[in-house]
Amino acid sequence: NDQKISRGRGVKAPVTPPGATSSPKPSSSSSNSLEYENKFLEATIISKEFWPERDEDELKLPTQVAQVAELYSEQYTKLKAPRVLKLMPSLGKVHLEIELEDRKLDLEVTPFQASCLAQFGEAASDQLTLNDIAEGMACDLDLCRRALAFWLQKKVIKEVKSVDGSIISYCPLEKLTGEEDDEHNMTISLADNNEDMESALQGQKAAESKKVESYIMGVVLNFKTVTLQHIKNMLKLLTSDENIRLTDRQIMDALDRLARNGKIECRDGRYKSLKKKR
Repeated sequence: NDQKISRGRGVKAPVTPPGATSSPKPSSSSSNSLEYENKFLEATIISKEFWPERDEDELKLPTQVAQVAELYSEQYTKLKAPRVLKLMPSLGKVHLEIELEDRKLDLEVTPFQASCLAQFGEAASDQLTLNDIAEGMACDLDLCRRALAFWLQKKVIKEVKSVDGSIISYCPLEKLTGEEDDEHNMTISLADNNEDMESALQGQKAAESKKVESYIMGVVLNFKTVTLQHIKNMLKLLTSDENIRLTDRQIMDALDRLARNGKIECRDGRYKSLKKKR
């Protein structure tokens, strides 16, 4: 791992925690537990010279993940001082293997969804309220609600209501009975969650063009002139994550917008920034 870290920009390196054995998953016992496979955390390191500024939602990672990420950051600083790593916990993806009494699930989820489920493995109680989960994740209540709705929809988590219905809590749904609450009986509306997701996707698409332009400007500003192929090669490195991979059409559209807005120009097949580097 040290050799991989020392190579610099655009690195992807797996990290092995002490005593890690298998993927994060609730056990089928009454006391839910999490287990981590060997080299379970893979970090992508990208220079701030290229990564655009962005607002990031707050999220507290599960304890062992956070410890390993901190260890990774410390090792990086020892090798690359005075450079430091800033963890962006809400970005990326998580592979989960979930074992319940009567079924197994293999899912790729967001950090919010994974952290939400992890609360049931880290908490002392088998039943948690929405506020308990949000507090454990250290995130906005709406973001917690969306993540919880995902697991309700997957029938991994179920609602538990008090006799008078005044207290709502949640716990793992170990075994399906065919009598699970449908969407209309849940206090968290899955339909509302889907609408939230659609709204989020629309907002993401609206911001996508600006993000692509930020990537391109980061590349162009670091060279006097640069070819289209060089831009594409650099962007492939910077957006190696499948969630943010750019197409040729996105790149060309962004270049056209930047040229129309007077930020870059193209002469003899080479692009040049008309904006001075800070």
